[in-house]
Amino acid sequence: MPKPRPEEAPDPVDIFVGRQIRRRRLEMGLSQTSLGRVLGVSFQQVQKYERGDNRVAPRRLLELAKLLKVPVTYFLEGALPGVDTGGDRSREPGLLDDPRTLQLVRYYHKIDDPELRQRVFLLIKSAGSVDWNRPKATAGSGRRTSHGHGRRGRGAAMVK
Repeated sequence: MPKPRPEEAPDPVDIFVGRQIRRRRLEMGLSQTSLGRVLGVSFQQVQKYERGDNRVAPRRLLELAKLLKVPVTYFLEGALPGVDTGGDRSREPGLLDDPRTLQLVRYYHKIDDPELRQRVFLLIKSAGSVDWNRPKATAGSGRRTSHGHGRRGRGAAMVK
């Protein structure tokens, strides 16, 4: 069996499994260091797993599934196109890869006031639906808001 060359890229399945490990670790609010401690490995080893640089052995995958409270199939769902693992297809790829997304969800769920939570939801929904690439109106364009007060609001003077 030939030895892999050091410059050889990681296998796509190893990269996929690593991303799933990272996603779940972030969902649970764990650092690489804390996960490594529980597994008995360094945070660098966890990084290598998450990047797909080091292949995760089946025994380690079972251990990760138990620690991260997911079925072992979680790490493989969608790894190979056309192979049905019977898993959850509702997850949008990459949506939870950004740690800020998970922080946002955690902070949102800490809001106790239902009315405030709804207002925050509507604010985020509104901001997310804006076309930020649309050219902005110039001061003299005469555009009005739905209230008819222009961009500067009620009582603001237009200076030319």
